[in-house]
Amino acid sequence: MDDVPDLTRRLLLASVPLSALVAVGACSATAPSEGPVTVREADAQYALRRWQQWPIPTMPDLPLAPWDGVPGCFWKQSIASAAVDLGRTVQLPAVDIPLETAGGNVPYKGFSYGLPYQLVDSTGVMTPALDKTRPVTVDLRTRELQWPTEYLPLPLPPDVVRREGDPTGGFDKHWMGYDPPARVLYEVIQLNRLWLADEENRFEWTVGYDGIVGPVARWDTSKLWNAPGQPPGVVATEVPLLPLIVRYDEYAAGAIDHAIFCVFPNYATEITGAARGGDGDIPGHPVRGGERLRLKEQFVTSDPISRAAHEFGLFCGDRNAHNPGDHRGTARFTITQDVRWQRVTLPKWQLSQFEVVVQ
Repeated sequence: MDDVPDLTRRLLLASVPLSALVAVGACSATAPSEGPVTVREADAQYALRRWQQWPIPTMPDLPLAPWDGVPGCFWKQSIASAAVDLGRTVQLPAVDIPLETAGGNVPYKGFSYGLPYQLVDSTGVMTPALDKTRPVTVDLRTRELQWPTEYLPLPLPPDVVRREGDPTGGFDKHWMGYDPPARVLYEVIQLNRLWLADEENRFEWTVGYDGIVGPVARWDTSKLWNAPGQPPGVVATEVPLLPLIVRYDEYAAGAIDHAIFCVFPNYATEITGAARGGDGDIPGHPVRGGERLRLKEQFVTSDPISRAAHEFGLFCGDRNAHNPGDHRGTARFTITQDVRWQRVTLPKWQLSQFEVVVQ
């Protein structure tokens, strides 16, 4: 979950190598169109020049959040009375950094902040997306190319596919689609539209990039998140993302009853708690992947996010920088891509205002 967007991703053709685009065109019976290149990104009319006029979305309210009513979800477990890990807590001032957030903003240099999610019909039309993490193979019997494909319930025109970093496309380009009646949640990393795709070609979207394993997580939210058969997720700690994000509807209701997902510039090589993986590379850093950080009582205010940061804590879930061995930067807790956040003065903390709790 990159904190600083890769500005090259705004350039035409930058997100997919030209050779890959030509190869994808070969998957259909017809060759790719030789007509003029057109921008076909979601919200394309705003993508290159008019991004300041991009209509910032409002996220749908969720009367039934993912995993509601399913016991054993770590993010629902209060840490208000948990014991303090004194050894780690006393080290936090030595690695002190700002801890902030942003979301629902007028795009800055073409990028909005916060993570969007969309309500989808998982039994409806499924859109094929080329999985860039798996190789293309050949069926030895038919000698036809076998394209690694994921099928996603993406919104269809005139609806807009909403991704992290829109309108121009930045950060990790997460997409989340949730079907409450079916209790199915899709979480995707690096959802990209093929800018040279032709209407006759099979693929208009790709997912993932080299080095990522499993760019699509399909969660059954009627079962425990780590039950057999559940996916590893698309963040470093291999946990679900949407149930840990602060949504505006729960903020407005004053009822944020879960831990809050947080990304750090860097953290320890070790993991703890619910984390099943991690990408920190600083041995001995006091914050590990999966760490629960509780806002100290003297810093708690009437703000719902502040109260949740004390009752349920922040969860160290991923990195937002690529700075080997360097802890410096700004940690960020995650909220939705929702225009209504512009009404709110969001908390700003320092890491030293928190304490590590024993898990």
